[in-house]
Amino acid sequence: MNFEQRESPIENWQSLKVEPTNLVDPYAQLSQEQLEQLSILGRIKWLIKNGKVDPQGADALQETIIENHFKLSGLDANWLLSQRETISQNRRQQKKYNQAIEGKIAKLVGWIIPLDLTQSGQISNFLLLPYLVNCSHILPPPADQVVHILATEPINLNFLNNAEQFRIEGILRFASNIHIVYRLDGMIQLESSYKIEPKAIISSSDMLYPRLSDLISY
Repeated sequence: MNFEQRESPIENWQSLKVEPTNLVDPYAQLSQEQLEQLSILGRIKWLIKNGKVDPQGADALQETIIENHFKLSGLDANWLLSQRETISQNRRQQKKYNQAIEGKIAKLVGWIIPLDLTQSGQISNFLLLPYLVNCSHILPPPADQVVHILATEPINLNFLNNAEQFRIEGILRFASNIHIVYRLDGMIQLESSYKIEPKAIISSSDMLYPRLSDLISY
């Protein structure tokens, strides 16, 4: 039985989550869009606080729009940002991975954060996340939502940009690691619970045109 002929693949990030605990984590109830908006809001607030942008300009307007968007959903964006460290501490107490999915095929779509870069501008060591973490002021995903990728063939970094997602296909393994990465405004620590040695790395533009193997029912 080859790679493509195994059991139905894991294709959503929810499948990676551990069993629920009694620990309070308001971030866990946010949608991917809300997490991304919270990341943008944290970045804007940092820029305004440090005098990097006009406090009365377009960024400040976007700040208000995002805060109002959260209010319409019954959420306080500023309170969520203030809870970053508390939630981070709570997450460190949780179980780190879902034992039921060890060794299964995964076909996960997400954003890439490079961990190293060769002199020729390529990467083979990177993280896959369900949402983009642009700055150090937003809480990154919990460990069970971060996958460490070790590619046998490097990817040309020129093809990566923040607007493009990638689908990683391979066998999912438990492998706890802590990674230090640098974002636009500082350093963040990302813990990963899983790793994949990918069989395929497909950009979002390529996903528009499915491969023949994706159309065949085994």
